Amino acid sequence: MPEQITKAQWQQLCFHLALDEAREADFTSDLILADRVIKPLLRQESQQIMLWRFHRRAADDAAGHQFSFFYYSDHETASRLYASAQTHAEVAMLSRRGKLLKLSTSCRSTEHPEQLAALSDTNWDQAIQTSWPYFIMGVSAAWLQLIEELSLANETGHEDLYQHYAQVEQQLIALWQQQGQHAYLHHLNAIFGYEPLFINNWMRF
Repeated sequence: MPEQITKAQWQQLCFHLALDEAREADFTSDLILADRVIKPLLRQESQQIMLWRFHRRAADDAAGHQFSFFYYSDHETASRLYASAQTHAEVAMLSRRGKLLKLSTSCRSTEHPEQLAALSDTNWDQAIQTSWPYFIMGVSAAWLQLIEELSLANETGHEDLYQHYAQVEQQLIALWQQQGQHAYLHHLNAIFGYEPLFINNWMRF
């Protein structure tokens, strides 16, 4: 991780995606964008990105389905990433299929993007707001690696790209449902000393 990036702040790469006829999100597009578009850009610009994460949201509202890549870097790096994403083959493919509505560099406003806590939930304690970007970057990296592992295991070289990632998505969901409790929630609980967690309600988008 770079020790310092001059004039760094939170940058955004936001993919605005279409809802289907039932006004539901088709999350296969998220996996394609993460594995085929963002992953190569991350590797290309790894020395210029201090922190990063994915943000996924989908609701039948004005914002709709969005897949976003938030990263802490400088404006020059942001310009290169946006230019590369604009001309990416998979971005063009999703656009042709009517899956991708538009690509933008802003889907969440913040007054102080240079602050590490700028994109965290303001309802949280300040210490959590500041430390949370490190937690969610690890989660995002693990999710991206899972997609890569499953994609490589299912690669035949013949199927349609979209169908390939639709299959990967189903396997990813199965792993989360069957092993997520132990692999993720249990070990997160262990890090915090097995103390009780008070859950008022489960949030879904």
